[in-house]
Amino acid sequence: MVFIAQLALMCTVFATALLGGCATIQEGADSNVNSRAAIDSDAIKMRQTPKGAVLSFQDLVLFDSGRSNLRKESFPILDKVANILINYTKAQIVIEGHTDNQGGTDFNQQLSKARALSVKQALVARHVQPDRLTIKAAGFSKPLAPNDTALGRQKNRRVEVVMVGESVDKLTMNNTSSFDFSPELKTLVSSLGDTAKNAWDKLKESISKTTAN
Repeated sequence: MVFIAQLALMCTVFATALLGGCATIQEGADSNVNSRAAIDSDAIKMRQTPKGAVLSFQDLVLFDSGRSNLRKESFPILDKVANILINYTKAQIVIEGHTDNQGGTDFNQQLSKARALSVKQALVARHVQPDRLTIKAAGFSKPLAPNDTALGRQKNRRVEVVMVGESVDKLTMNNTSSFDFSPELKTLVSSLGDTAKNAWDKLKESISKTTAN
């Protein structure tokens, strides 16, 4: 039944792609965020910690030096992060701002808070539920590396999105249960617009009724 449903969905998806422009297929495949390779890049890293799965961004990916306004170049990255938070986890989220130790304590505390708030607002604008999001200003209290070198300070200037209690393995594996189609199909459907999404919803509803009976 699952195979038939996925095959039917693929037929709908590919028919929609042909009508709407085949370029969207490659675009959808390229944006698959449910793989470690797609999440881990120069812009964003994911690691497991005792408190949960953590997405980490170097500060210059998101912000100009010493500022808390998001750079427009960061928007595609935040789109991917929002997609992960909406579609692949139900965990509570803590957004932590971190700095190096250059400048005063108060300045760095306020900067880290303002940056965490900017990321929270950007994620809410991308439809992440605000009641899942908490911000935390860490200043330079939690360095990843010594602050006595330029490279160390660069590593410490970051924003982290903590998915509390979440597992990296769970986020990156391909779950293909009866009600959870493969990530490739999910991403492809998402890229093709309302027609494919409606077909997706109808198929899931049909499977649910059939299995229940």
